[in-house]
Amino acid sequence: MKTWACIRSIYKGIRVPCVLLAFIMTVALLVATIAFGHYRYFTYSRDVYEGSGLENAYYVAHFADPTPDQEAMDRELAETRQLPGVEAVLYDTAVNGFTIDGQLWGIMLLSDSVCDAFPLDLYSGRSFSETGLTADGALEIVDASGLFSDIALGGSFSLNYGGTPVRAGLTGRIRYPYFHINFGSSGDVAADNFLSAQTAILAKDTPETRALLEAAGEVYYATGSNYFVVFSDDASRQEIDRYLEEAGKSCLILSYSEILDETNRRVDENLRLCFPLPVFLLILSTVSLFSISVIVIYRKATENAVWYLCERGG
Repeated sequence: MKTWACIRSIYKGIRVPCVLLAFIMTVALLVATIAFGHYRYFTYSRDVYEGSGLENAYYVAHFADPTPDQEAMDRELAETRQLPGVEAVLYDTAVNGFTIDGQLWGIMLLSDSVCDAFPLDLYSGRSFSETGLTADGALEIVDASGLFSDIALGGSFSLNYGGTPVRAGLTGRIRYPYFHINFGSSGDVAADNFLSAQTAILAKDTPETRALLEAAGEVYYATGSNYFVVFSDDASRQEIDRYLEEAGKSCLILSYSEILDETNRRVDENLRLCFPLPVFLLILSTVSLFSISVIVIYRKATENAVWYLCERGG
């Protein structure tokens, strides 16, 4: 009892400093957590981009208004694939989606090249098969929305596609915040612009998946107006320059190194702007803790000595 009475007597006279110190430490930890989260987001997106193997690629973004319609985009992508030296074209396509609980959810179709360059960050399950369909012909789906959290991996279920049921199979899940690839940005583009946190239903863009959806009803494709053009290792400088000169007349073109430089600039800027405040608050709380401890020990030294002698004497 004497020990508890001693502890109570110590904190009784320093309630305000203790509350203030607890508040400063709480704010410091909160700000530090937010700042580190932002910094980790930029470094994570940089790691994803550096692991894409797109050193020979150029990002093409249309800046004309209006952007090309679907027919023009299909023609542009097809012509780009046929150019000498071009190895692949990376793009994403959205289609009118499924009706779930009375709400329309769009489907994002990812090409084979996109899946190879930017593998889905799955926390459970697997990515798509070669055809994008399960062994029994159902549409393979990766959940980047949380809509199918009650469905077991590998399980088959039916979805409403324009009033027609479509069989689907859940192959994988992406955890919140559901990061997946998106090529919707233009201007000063960095790696973080290629990560979207919007909820989505992901499927693979193959002739088989398109045939399955088109058999269920009318499909409206919306291919993004921005994409990557990947040149092969043996492409000549003349072939690359010829494409850049022609495409640069109507598009913004960024190289791998330009995007990486902008990414590093944003990482450095985030580090410079976001971290000084939490570091200052943590230092302030540490100094405050030390100062309060010294003051309390000094002020309570006599009283503590009395308690100690009384306890020894008892």
